[in-house]
Order: sequence, then C-alpha cells, then structure tokens
Amino acid sequence: MKSLVEKNQARRKKKPSKPERPKPALKEERQFMGAVDDVYALVVSEVMRDLKTPLRQAIAGHRSYMNDAAGDTWSKHLPDFYKEKLKRFASQGWRNYVRSRIKMPLSRIAAKTDERFLKSINKSIGVDFAALLKGKSLKPTVETSLDESTNLIVDVSNDFMKKVQIAVNRGVSNGFGMQRIAQEIQEETGTTKKRSKLIARDQTAKLVSDIDTKRPADLGIEYYEWLDSRDERESGNPNGKYPNAKIKCWHIARMDVGYGSGIFRLDEGASYAGETGLHPGKAHINCRCRKRPMIPGIHFELPDNKKPR
Repeated sequence: MKSLVEKNQARRKKKPSKPERPKPALKEERQFMGAVDDVYALVVSEVMRDLKTPLRQAIAGHRSYMNDAAGDTWSKHLPDFYKEKLKRFASQGWRNYVRSRIKMPLSRIAAKTDERFLKSINKSIGVDFAALLKGKSLKPTVETSLDESTNLIVDVSNDFMKKVQIAVNRGVSNGFGMQRIAQEIQEETGTTKKRSKLIARDQTAKLVSDIDTKRPADLGIEYYEWLDSRDERESGNPNGKYPNAKIKCWHIARMDVGYGSGIFRLDEGASYAGETGLHPGKAHINCRCRKRPMIPGIHFELPDNKKPR
C-alpha cells in the first residue's frame, strides 16, 4: 500500500487530509431496529392471544377454589401453556425465523458502512483502494454479528415468557381479573421492549466497530483516531449525563498513549479503568464512538521513539 500511496502523492498538489468523520447508516439502522421490533411484537401478540383461554380457566378455577366449590384445580390450566411457549421460543425453528428477519438489515448496515469507509479513505489519500479490498469479504464479520444478535433476541423472547409466567401466577393467586393481569403483563412488555431496542442499538454499534477495524486492517493501516460522540450522553463527559461512568469515552478520546491525542493501534486499542483492548463502539454497552483510520506520515507523525527501526 505504501508504494501506491507514494506514487499517487507525487501527482497530488493538495496535502492529504484526515478521512471524514464517519457517518452512521441511519436508514439501514432503522430497518434493523424495525425488524427487531417486528420480532418482539410477534412474541407479544402470540403470547397474549394464546394466553386468553387458559387464563380465563385459571381465574375461574381459582375463584371456585376460594369458594370451596372444588379442590385446587385452578393451577392446572396454565403449565401446558407455559411449557408450549417456552419450548417454542427455544426451538431451532424460532431461532431460524429470528435470523431470517434480521439478516438483510444487518447486511445492509455492513454494506453501507463499507461503502462510506472506502469513499472516505479514497478521498483522503487520493487513491482508489477498491482493488486492494477485492476478495476480502465482510461475510464472516456479518455472520458473527448475526449469530450474536440472534442469540440475544431469542433470549429476550424467553425472558419475556418467563416474566409473563411470574405476572400471571401472581395475579391469579391474588385473585386479580383479566384486566388487572393484562395491565401487569403490559408493564413487563414495556420493560422488555426497551431491552430489545437497546440490544438492536448495541449490536449495530458492535458490527460497525468490527468493520471499522477490519477494513483498515485489510489495507495494512495500523492506527486509528478515537472519535467520541461529543454530546451530553457521552460516557465520562464532565458536563454530560454520565460523568461518573466506569468507562469514560470522553477521556479515552483525549488520551495520548504515545502516538498523539486519541490515537491508538488497531491491534491494541485503549486501556482504561483496569480494562484493556477497548475500541470505539465496543467500549461499553451502547457506545456510539467511531474509529477514523490514520496513516503515519500522511495523517499524523509518529514520535521518534515509536517509529520502526
């Protein structure tokens, strides 16, 4: 890569600039969020639909029991329902369905991130690097993200079912009616939906971070600049909402570990608060930082003690 850059730099009069600050693939990220929302909505609607009959039977059975009209038969109506749903959301069929729903949106995020990376580095250096990336597929990176996302969403489905089981059993035991129990389930629905949204955002950030690492590495680039989000939600921002966060991206982005402020090696990352190998987008849950590829001698100068001997 070095000879290619030097050859093109000789023809350039304009001094190369840093690559542009990476932009998120907002449209593609919304599509992924929508797919996750659709999966969760299906879980909720299916559970609520199939719960109605056994719940009515359990409520009626409990009232009869409390009136000494029968023995303890009310609790027999729900176990089969719980067993069936827990089995359903742990099945390979459900896992395959989740995977199929999120595969295309994740692939689109990867493609857009890759496209913008190449455009940015080409513009920065004045060299078309497309040929150097030929045959270096992002498929393994996307597959890893797809596996992790699928596992997390399947876990959310199972956790929701377990919370429904607790809420229903508590409600029936306390003599609540259908409406009151439905309200309690609704509270669990809201909590679990927030978790599913957090998972979608976090998995997007991690996929983008992995691409931000792989593509520069594919080109032989060894350094990057840690770009923080620069807003009040940034972890560690002294004037933001989370100044006391354990991992403070605000501070990491301003650290100098010997290469310049905020510059780190791709193969090392940052060390902070006792943790090592930290990278933008993966430093903590919902990290919104990004990497900007940096080439010594072009985008920044390595100190003498860091230059290859």
